[in-house]
Amino acid sequence: MGGKTADIADLLTLKTLMDYSLSDIPDKVERDKSLNLVKQLFILLHSEIGKSNLYAAIICGTTTFLAGVIPIIAYLMLPEPLDIILSLSIVCIIAGIFLVRYRSERTKVHWRITLTETAMIIAIAVITSLIIGRM
Repeated sequence: MGGKTADIADLLTLKTLMDYSLSDIPDKVERDKSLNLVKQLFILLHSEIGKSNLYAAIICGTTTFLAGVIPIIAYLMLPEPLDIILSLSIVCIIAGIFLVRYRSERTKVHWRITLTETAMIIAIAVITSLIIGRM
């Protein structure tokens, strides 16, 4: 979230600088045209940021769900020694390649925070699969 706040602050600073620079234009008609263009630019940027955040949320949510469900299914379907090995391997692959890397790059959150969150998700998935497997 810190990265998103910094991006918004950077955009607001840029908008302020542009407004200030544009206010120096002596011709009122040209100044109003330029200010309107800047306003439209920031409306466009705002909608693009919204789309980007939506895509990131969908991908992170789907990956998180798969990181929990696929190992549980593998654990329940496979015989005794293979079930835990394959289940943990799937979790490590999904978490390492997709979840941690993508989330840390996309959300601009430090990878250690993302790794901690992911470890908690993995722990919950493994504990759930062990509990379901013993029933």
